[in-house]
Amino acid sequence: MSQKHLRNLFFVIVLFISASVVAQGEATMLFLRIHPSPEVNSRGEAGVALPTTDPLGFFYNPAQIGYASQQTNLAFQFYPGAVDWLPRFKFYDLTYNSLAFNAGYNLTQIFNELPLSLGFGYMRNEFNYGDFVLVNTQGEPIGTWESRESADAFAFGLNFDSFINVSVGLIYKDISSKLSPVVITGSTEIGLSKAEAEAIDYGFLVSIPLLKFFEKDMQNTSLNETAISPYFNISIGYAKTNIGDKVSNRSAQQSDPLLRTALLGYGMSAGFSSEFNRIPFYTFISGLDS
Repeated sequence: MSQKHLRNLFFVIVLFISASVVAQGEATMLFLRIHPSPEVNSRGEAGVALPTTDPLGFFYNPAQIGYASQQTNLAFQFYPGAVDWLPRFKFYDLTYNSLAFNAGYNLTQIFNELPLSLGFGYMRNEFNYGDFVLVNTQGEPIGTWESRESADAFAFGLNFDSFINVSVGLIYKDISSKLSPVVITGSTEIGLSKAEAEAIDYGFLVSIPLLKFFEKDMQNTSLNETAISPYFNISIGYAKTNIGDKVSNRSAQQSDPLLRTALLGYGMSAGFSSEFNRIPFYTFISGLDS
């Protein structure tokens, strides 16, 4: 068969496949995909498989709350003010705000032979669409409303650090959406049509410190005598987010699914660690998450 016939056959197959494709429904509450952490966003939103102690880090993978509990007892992070969303297009009414609180405890401080730590976290993300004017059928303003969506996330994580560092995590989300006024047949009521949803996230994170294989050899080097130790870790992470039922607004006639996602990635990080008065310091050389 000639190349021309093969090309024509390929186009015919593509046309038949395209004809059988069914369009998917539109997801709702898309603000759930806005990534809140400035630190993680600065490295290309690499937060699924690259471990972090950022308080906002468990947004990307619930297992991060377990990983952070090894080193962090209390941590808090917040935006000093709402961030303008799309200021380039002068949409100054669109703002985003976020805050997070982490608490963790390493049980090895009590049980020396139990390399287990527990972590808890809370995060609130809010997207404000601005103020709107409500008018009657004559076009006269009769009130205003503020359109916004928010999510409160409660996280729990575990970390087991023997040779391989394994973390797991679970998040429960309480989501609220207030987008439009309540409209009743025959008249207009000042208020908001509210939609609520619940969702679950879960994930795991595995980190392998490769240089521990050569720990005995490195103890005899001059580098170790200066209390500086190199490290090279590889990690694998998986997270599934926004698992929940479809959402319907009481003024709407249809329901839409949440924006469910599944992420699988690997990460690599390298650098040097040192201690000063029992306080660890890390020099981060490179990191990769895909």
